Amino acid sequence: MKSSAFRVHSFAAVIFFLVATGLFAVPGGEAPAGETAAAPTSVGPTNPAELEAFIDGMMAAHMRSRMIPAATIAVVKDGKLFFAKGYGFADREKKIPVKADTTMFRPGSTSKLFTWTAVMQLVERGKLNLDADVNTYLKNFQIPATYPEPITMKHLLTHTAGFEEGAVGSSRCRVSSRFEAQGHH
Repeated sequence: MKSSAFRVHSFAAVIFFLVATGLFAVPGGEAPAGETAAAPTSVGPTNPAELEAFIDGMMAAHMRSRMIPAATIAVVKDGKLFFAKGYGFADREKKIPVKADTTMFRPGSTSKLFTWTAVMQLVERGKLNLDADVNTYLKNFQIPATYPEPITMKHLLTHTAGFEEGAVGSSRCRVSSRFEAQGHH
């Protein structure tokens, strides 16, 4: 993966993490017996204009310091779009700005967050076992038995299945530690 593409994907993952874990955090917990719980208070921006001012400052600094060519951010709160804005240019040569509602980006590694969430929801429902042979779940093909133990979903999700990794068209691929540990180089 090109360095600038990696920066965009990494930055997108960081933004997603910050928004998902803290931007709209509400203190939780129950009040001790006999006491009334205090009304929850929002942490962080409370309206789209405040959020825009916060993100604009952060994006200006990070895009410059990390050489990020373009990004888009969308924040959903209470099931509704709270904020969406594009930054940088979708086409730098033609000076076409990024538009949050129309500019397309490759999700890259950010999609791993959603994959893990979906997998873990299936585990919680008892429909998937992280330690079972993945061939149990595959319908159209099977992974050949090339190791003493079967490849599991846990191996796939932690990049330890032994498959080569690399972006499409990339000449640089690395072999996972599981493959190397078995003496294959």
